[in-house]
Amino acid sequence: MRFFVPTANDPAHARMLYNRIRDGVNSAGHAVEPDRVFRLRLNQDGKGLSLAVGDSYHAFGGEPVLAIFKAPPYFVVCTPRHDADHREPIQIEQDAVTVVENFG
Repeated sequence: MRFFVPTANDPAHARMLYNRIRDGVNSAGHAVEPDRVFRLRLNQDGKGLSLAVGDSYHAFGGEPVLAIFKAPPYFVVCTPRHDADHREPIQIEQDAVTVVENFG
């Protein structure tokens, strides 16, 4: 999958938005790794779930996922209202994740 941020106008804007989100997440105390994560596949309540950048999820208030970061021992999922600037990002324990797909 080619790198993107859902609200970006073009690739340069996507990089700028991603870097701003990443820097905010780092500043909030989450030591993120450099990989650009596209999708997580995980087991939640005994069900398989695919969580990808650009998808909207009812559990996240219907907001699109803007970015996913690996910050061991968990992953950080950012939406427009769940990022370091507004509210704490959503955390998903690394142990719950079965597959990680990075942007290519």
